[in-house]
Formats: sequence, structure tokens, C-alpha cells
Amino acid sequence: MSVLATSARRMSDKSPVEVDLAEETAIAISYDGSTQAVLMGSPADLEDFAYGFSLTEGIATPAEIEAVTPERVEQGIDLRIWLARDAGQRFIGRRRRTVGPVGCGLCGVETLAAAMRELDPVRGDCVIAAADLDAALAQMDAGQRL
Repeated sequence: MSVLATSARRMSDKSPVEVDLAEETAIAISYDGSTQAVLMGSPADLEDFAYGFSLTEGIATPAEIEAVTPERVEQGIDLRIWLARDAGQRFIGRRRRTVGPVGCGLCGVETLAAAMRELDPVRGDCVIAAADLDAALAQMDAGQRL
């Protein structure tokens, strides 16, 4: 699965230019069929991400994970993690709702549908010069690979 999506942007001379952008999608992390978290992320290395998330959140060690199955669905990816019996029982006993007061706005949502809901259009009178956008993109390009 590619982590790059190609997009066009307009430079100050109005000509289209192809640039590579990192792909980001909604990812639901579920254990034994129960959603634990929904977040935005790159759809690459999802099995590694499942093991790392499980370990750092104290849900399961790598040896306690029986299977990881990333399933692409209409709204994003359901990262399905299946736990060994003892880890599954511990997970049920400590399951909590993760709520975050800041960030991208996804912390605390429990489904991909809630994460990918229809948003109202942003309205305003902010105007940014194309040259300023070009300069910002050039600075970003220098600081990151994707």
C-alpha cells in the first residue's frame, strides 16, 4: 500500500505542478471486535503499528497478539487485533475510553463513521498569497522526507 498520493498545486505562475503528499487515513484500532481508538495515520506498516500501540498502551505484549488484520472499509481502515485469551480478559477488565482535549479532533470518537462525518464548509475572508504558500512548502520539503 502506497503512503504517497499525488496532488497538483498552483505555483505563482499559475501552472500546475505535481508533488508527492503523504497519505493519511482514518484508522480504527479494535481488539477482539471492540474499538479502542480512532486516529488519523499513514496506512503503511500497520502490523508494526498494531504491535507497538498494543505494547505501549499496556494492552498486550507481541507474544499475546494472535493476529493482526487491517481491513479497508469505506471510511478508512479497521485495524483488527486479536488477543490471546489472558490478554483479552485483561483488556476487557481495563477497557477505557480514551479522550483527548486537543489535537486533530478525533481523540475519543469510537467509530470510523464518527471520524469521517460530513463537515460544514469553512468560510472566511483570509487570503494567502501564492508566493507565501510556495515559500512555506519549500521550507517543509527541506525538513521532511514525505
